[in-house]
Amino acid sequence: MLDALEAVRPFLVAGIAGMLGTLVVQPADNVKSRIQLINESRGMHQTTKSTKLLDVASSILREEGWTSFYKGLDSSLFRQSLFSTFRLGIYKWISDTLKKRHEKTGLSPLELVYASACGGTVAALISNPFDLCMVRCQADNLLPVERRRNYRHVFDAIYRVQKEEGIKTLWRGSSPAVIRATVANLSTIATYDVIKDLISRRLENKDTTAVRMAAAALSTVIGTTMILPFDNIKTKLMMMKEGADKKMPYRGTFDCMVKSIQREGPSGLWVGWVPFYFRAGPFIMITMLVQDYLTDFIVSHIAKKREIN
Repeated sequence: MLDALEAVRPFLVAGIAGMLGTLVVQPADNVKSRIQLINESRGMHQTTKSTKLLDVASSILREEGWTSFYKGLDSSLFRQSLFSTFRLGIYKWISDTLKKRHEKTGLSPLELVYASACGGTVAALISNPFDLCMVRCQADNLLPVERRRNYRHVFDAIYRVQKEEGIKTLWRGSSPAVIRATVANLSTIATYDVIKDLISRRLENKDTTAVRMAAAALSTVIGTTMILPFDNIKTKLMMMKEGADKKMPYRGTFDCMVKSIQREGPSGLWVGWVPFYFRAGPFIMITMLVQDYLTDFIVSHIAKKREIN
């Protein structure tokens, strides 16, 4: 039993941490997605709506009510139950395995890339259907009334997507999602571990809550800047619908990125940086702290049980 708990620990802890983080940051995530899609429409000269954080947030509150900040929460939680479980779990499992095997405290840059890519790829591919449903639910009210999808809940969304658009559509946007997840691991989890170790060593190995929060705050700045372009492209691909000519606006990740830069300028890839930071900051702090403390608790529990036995 203890061996089984030790084996699933990285995945169990990661899933719980990710879902707790999502409950806190869902409103910021909704605002971020709206800003990205409004900026896309502005580039196509389809709207003159503002992309400013307070303007978008107040518009949602005024026109749709406060509950709209939590639209897509069920999809988000199902997504995190898979995404965080595998993204953080696989990264931690590989990281711990390599450290034990080579009897060291840190990983080389190549090992960090390897652990990040493995966790990010598996997590993004498994969770993409829920990610797509989440994005569509969040931004549905931006569409004209006659073009809205009006999904009732996450399972209704998945059923209708595969029925109306084909099962492959559930993995639309998976390419930038995989890149995003890999970059997220490298720029947040990996940098969090590195920064935390550096600060701890400076403070004579004092791994305190303050040290962990400082590491999370610094890794968030790096993560937000590196992740946002791929998050932007992912959102657009997942939301796109056929035009009057029966053609999709984008052929894939590269085409979407090129057209976005042409319409919105290079800086358009980073539109929504502030709400994304307010989304990523608390999320990273919550997930990293919960993950660290739950890990400490479970490892301590296992050690005590083994001593008794």
